[in-house]
Amino acid sequence: MKRFTMIVALVLSICSFSFAQRSTFSKITPDLQEELDKQPSTDKTFSVIITMTDEYDQAQMAHEIQYMKSEERRSYVVDELKRFSKASQSDLLQLLNEGVRSEIVKDVKSFWLFNGISCTTTREMIEALSQRKDIAVIDIDRVVMLPDNEKATEVTEAIRGLAWHVSQVHANDVWAYNGASGYDGIGVVVAIIDTGVNYNHVDLSDHMWNGGDEYPNHGYDFFSKDNDPMDEYGHGTHCAGITAGDGTSGTQTGIAPNATIMALKVFGGEGSEASTNDILEAMSFAVEHGADIVNLSLGSAGASGNVFYRQAFVNMMNANVVASVAAGNYGQNYDTYS
Repeated sequence: MKRFTMIVALVLSICSFSFAQRSTFSKITPDLQEELDKQPSTDKTFSVIITMTDEYDQAQMAHEIQYMKSEERRSYVVDELKRFSKASQSDLLQLLNEGVRSEIVKDVKSFWLFNGISCTTTREMIEALSQRKDIAVIDIDRVVMLPDNEKATEVTEAIRGLAWHVSQVHANDVWAYNGASGYDGIGVVVAIIDTGVNYNHVDLSDHMWNGGDEYPNHGYDFFSKDNDPMDEYGHGTHCAGITAGDGTSGTQTGIAPNATIMALKVFGGEGSEASTNDILEAMSFAVEHGADIVNLSLGSAGASGNVFYRQAFVNMMNANVVASVAAGNYGQNYDTYS
């Protein structure tokens, strides 16, 4: 403990400016700084997400993958990102793991979909880390919310046939376009990162992802850290129904009724909060386990950082995975985009 504290103190002592007089280009985001200012106690710890300075050369990646078929491309991107992040994070992980042994750091987690690390640590350690050249940004692991008032409600009276929204976007016209078949989601895996999915629902049960013996319930629960992503709230099942509800119960709600649903749960039973950490893990899982589309009907109000999301989404596109993300769900900002 004393040895590691001395290391942190040494890093701080060689800085050319004090933390109290830090540059406007501080690596600590305003959101994290606000949390640090609220909690002056040296005993307080903070869950943070660290984005490394090194980024994979996107031009080089584009050159390498341009002629690859989909699965070859995905495999190449995943392997390259893992190799790159492992090399880039090596020194920092060594320092953080020493901090774990000294009980100053805990819950260290390395990411490859973006080049970063999450952990829980002290103010002193955060200050020391902010002076490292290999770190670009340190952000708070913020709470992420579902859109307001978005709990799904049961339909008391079934409306038979095709749901209104399906024909409104002309999905049914696409299914039968020019007499062709195969435009109804068949062969496409959609990862629903949400409150889980009721995988026993009659409109969805035969469209659930086969995770084999390792993931027998068609996905994973990152909130509870187990392999049962059953939806206890309804929002994730609602999203899955819009995606692939096949009408077995009477009303066809799915835009792509033959798509396959991968259930990735990041919200608790009340659907009230999720961590950025869990969402990033779920995104990585989706890419690595064959999702073609990732649905994120969620948001984070007032975020000041999120550099890691940009990196992650670019890398998802390189792996030929499409992200569908909610926008404009908060306050008076329904018609604005960023």
